[in-house]
Amino acid sequence: LGFYIPSKLLGFAFDIPTNALTLNILFYEALTVASTVAWATELSPPPCHVLVYTDSLDSIKMFHSLHTHEGYNELLLFVAGLLLDKQISLRFCHVSGVYIPVASTLSRTLFDPTCQLVPGI
Repeated sequence: LGFYIPSKLLGFAFDIPTNALTLNILFYEALTVASTVAWATELSPPPCHVLVYTDSLDSIKMFHSLHTHEGYNELLLFVAGLLLDKQISLRFCHVSGVYIPVASTLSRTLFDPTCQLVPGI
């Protein structure tokens, strides 16, 4: 999975381990959101707002409601703690995967197509 910061020409990607303890894609989508927020909190100064474009309605629902399945609460608390500590507002925009091609290629670790879409990334 991966995320992309257009204003900085930065992209981050990771593979789901083949021996993963959980194969639930929602966990990894939520982990990607958590990674995005963690990255943003390290900016100096940190942003007041973070907008995440995602094709995962389940992730949006989880972070919007702060209600999820057992095993995800620690991830939600981690993100909530980061947001509260840095006073960041988190927002989501749901988009179809075809409208976020850079994130889609990054999430599949297809780096050559990513570089074709965004030279200099």
